[in-house]
Amino acid sequence: MHNYQWNDYFIRDFVVEEGMRQHLWASYQRALEDNLFSRASVTGPRRYSEHRYCDNAQLHYKQDAKLFDLSCDLKELADELCTDLPEDLWFAQYEFVKYEGDGQNFGPHRDDDVTSGGHNRLLTSVTMIERTDDMVGGHLYIWPTNLGQEMEHVPRYTIDLEPWETVIFPAYFMHEASPVLQGRRTILISWAQYGA
Repeated sequence: MHNYQWNDYFIRDFVVEEGMRQHLWASYQRALEDNLFSRASVTGPRRYSEHRYCDNAQLHYKQDAKLFDLSCDLKELADELCTDLPEDLWFAQYEFVKYEGDGQNFGPHRDDDVTSGGHNRLLTSVTMIERTDDMVGGHLYIWPTNLGQEMEHVPRYTIDLEPWETVIFPAYFMHEASPVLQGRRTILISWAQYGA
């Protein structure tokens, strides 16, 4: 595995321009109106798990040319986080993830396993789309740890994004979306993949 030269554990900024915000908001509203959100599944023997209790709706990047511009902006921000990213690394897989205030959450997990043969996600990008004023809970926790290290010995960072703020971090870092106890939290998530 390549040893990337990270400048920090994560990077956050407001990279989504106004026109893209309007486009994403309209896409989100269409997904709600057309009932495109469904219970998010997990890999493994059980399709659904209380470990991941939220709804998601996928965006098809090859069918939405505007997502190319967002991918360029995310790649530019990612280049500030790591100076030696591969040229063929691209933010390609997008989905809205919605957490409602009845305790919806996504427990501690990694978005990729660098020890598996199928490893192709290097970075995770999270952009806050909607955070209702009455929201309670719904924190993003990140443990900057690689495989083999125990979480309790690694500092945990709490990332509370403002609407339209983005955070990017290595996909193999342990992270968690804590339960939303009241209100709603909706994010746009994307992964930087090799050869996408």
